[in-house]
Amino acid sequence: MSNLYVYGILARWVLGEIYVFNPEGTMTKSTLRLLLTLALSAGPTTALANPILQVRCTTDGIDRTSALQRIEWARRCGLLTNTGGPNSADPTREYTEINLDRAYSGSGNGFAVNFTYVQCRYGSGFGTSMFQETSGPTTGFWKWTRSVELSRPLYPIFETTPVVGGGTQLLPLPSLPNDCNLYQKDPVTGTLSPTAGNFYVVGYCVSQ
Repeated sequence: MSNLYVYGILARWVLGEIYVFNPEGTMTKSTLRLLLTLALSAGPTTALANPILQVRCTTDGIDRTSALQRIEWARRCGLLTNTGGPNSADPTREYTEINLDRAYSGSGNGFAVNFTYVQCRYGSGFGTSMFQETSGPTTGFWKWTRSVELSRPLYPIFETTPVVGGGTQLLPLPSLPNDCNLYQKDPVTGTLSPTAGNFYVVGYCVSQ
């Protein structure tokens, strides 16, 4: 069996205000309140379990380096184009995207930017640390990190409708960094044309 394909990664269950932060930005569990971040995906599910997603992931298949680039791109674009700015973080230092019809994070993750990023790059687990970025376009935003990365990180795929296979597949530009547009690819010529309409994360693929 080849790659595994994941649809929707996790949802966060918040049972109160659970974590307090030490001066280094590491989350520690409060003795009075508890916040659990649980992996609730139905997978990773195999490609055979969702043949449409298999096709999408094959068409948009990328290696680990490109997957990490896309994860960073999705986080950056979500923060810069679809949040209230660096000071809009909630008490857990998370940012939630505003326009859900043009979001870079999936609905299965509650459109949470940092949560999606850390799950794609590091997987589920505890030991999450936070820090405020001090350089680059996302200066001032909080970023989440963990110590051990996935050997094959997950990356988002996009369509013009929120259900996989229900619309046209959309792609970021291969050169990425500063272009937050998504593009339709002509099946004959391979030409990429930017879309001005809505776009949605319809699933997550495991990098090659």
